Amino acid sequence: MTSRKVTAITQKSSLDKPYRTLASIIEDQENSSAIKFAAKTNINLSLMSNERKSPVPYSQSISFRLNPISPSSPTSALTPSSTQPPILPRPPTPTRSPTPTRMRPSTPTGTLTPTPVPTSIPTSLSTITTVAPANKNFKSEFYYNPKLQEKISRFEPKLHVDLSYCYLIDQDISMIVSQIIVAKKCTELWLYGNKITSKGVSILEKSLINNSTLQSLDLSFNQIYDVGVFELTRALSSNQKSSLMFLYLSKNGIGNDGASYLSEMLKTNQSLKELWLSNNEVGNEGVKKLAGALAYHDKKLKFLSLSMNIFITDLCIDSLIEMLKHNQTLKELWIEDCNLTEEGKMRLQETVDRKKNFKIYL
Repeated sequence: MTSRKVTAITQKSSLDKPYRTLASIIEDQENSSAIKFAAKTNINLSLMSNERKSPVPYSQSISFRLNPISPSSPTSALTPSSTQPPILPRPPTPTRSPTPTRMRPSTPTGTLTPTPVPTSIPTSLSTITTVAPANKNFKSEFYYNPKLQEKISRFEPKLHVDLSYCYLIDQDISMIVSQIIVAKKCTELWLYGNKITSKGVSILEKSLINNSTLQSLDLSFNQIYDVGVFELTRALSSNQKSSLMFLYLSKNGIGNDGASYLSEMLKTNQSLKELWLSNNEVGNEGVKKLAGALAYHDKKLKFLSLSMNIFITDLCIDSLIEMLKHNQTLKELWIEDCNLTEEGKMRLQETVDRKKNFKIYL
């Protein structure tokens, strides 16, 4: 009995031993995998920690500014179970203002206000200084042309002033009016070949209303157009004491409307003797208006130039002939390089031949 029991126990023990060994092996493998995973996790975490270390103090690093955390533990935002570094937010894309601005103090307390910076350099000889003070009652823009000022200082009073081809613009007219026309009382002012528009003429017009010293004004090769002619003739029509005798308006884009304004001015003006309108855009209607004013109203004009106005055709010949028959003051008429036919030119020449002391250029 005892022998059988011992044998059974021995056999059972021999059977249980392989089973315990297999379970032990499985348990050992699981423990080994856990150890490897923990080691791998520790390695990853250590690598992540090394990558996040900054060569500068953490409070001054980009990571701190983008994702601020406790300075004492820079990696506290990471979880131990995480195998990927946290995704940091992208910095906002900077937006550039279309017009660069400069900050300057506007008050003694140091409040900063933006001041626009010029985006380009002026192409003229003028110098522009922009001022933007806090006081709204103060003018926001101050214009000054030092080269023009230097030229003006050289001119003698009551003499001829030549400012041709000086790259002058509308803002320069104020200085010309105050220092040349008013202060120095010049007799001749040549502004030939500049960049003056109707805005500049409107400034000039105010000085001509009561002026009695200026005798010659040359605005040829500018851009005053019909609007500028309107401003100019308004002053010459209202000034009964005007001394202006020579007016040069060649190459200014003047059309029929401008010629009409000039014809109305000629009906009342008592001083103008020469009018130059060559190389403009005057057509037949404008010539008819001028011819009508010269035929029955004006008794002072002695010279009229309409050359190089390509819109003038034979349709205005009758009006010109009527003017030549009645006007006894005009001495020269220039109408070269227009679109007159040979027949039209012959008709005009025949009319002129019957006049004394008159010249026509066809």
